[in-house]
Amino acid sequence: MSSHSWWFIGIAVVVVWYLSHQAGRLDRLHHRIDVTRSSLDSHFAKRSAICMEICSMDSLDPVSSALLLQATHEALNSGEMDTSTRQASESELSEVLVDIIDGPEFMADAVNDVMLMELLGQLESVWGRIVLAHQFHNAAVRDCLLIRHQLIVRVCRLAGRAALPSAIDLNVTLPQAFVN
Repeated sequence: MSSHSWWFIGIAVVVVWYLSHQAGRLDRLHHRIDVTRSSLDSHFAKRSAICMEICSMDSLDPVSSALLLQATHEALNSGEMDTSTRQASESELSEVLVDIIDGPEFMADAVNDVMLMELLGQLESVWGRIVLAHQFHNAAVRDCLLIRHQLIVRVCRLAGRAALPSAIDLNVTLPQAFVN
């Protein structure tokens, strides 16, 4: 074999290895996106369950309880995480919770209620996991899109028939009572 043949074989091996590597990365990123989306769903379900327990207690005033109950009900019945309706309802629940928890007298009254403080501790823990899962999901989507927009990846159709992932736009701002 001539030296040109060896160069051609060497280049072909490197190109095949690179394409295989990129396809594997895409597969892992798509899997990570699915896992983080499932994680978000489970954390949102836990948060909604805690909110329902808080609503059933006598610690909230009737207006706050009704607002929280309505926002929790909408979040539970809004469907898949991909839909803008689900994202809006989960963000709405976050906003209602922030308004209630950061209210002028809520934490002062909550300190005297052991059960409510335990629920707020659970809510703070779940909310922290929501923030992390949201960040991990959007980072995985960003990484996946960077690879999928490469010319060689598009030309060789390395993503196969996988749908183009999209970032999840949520309001996951923690209440000030949880930050301090």
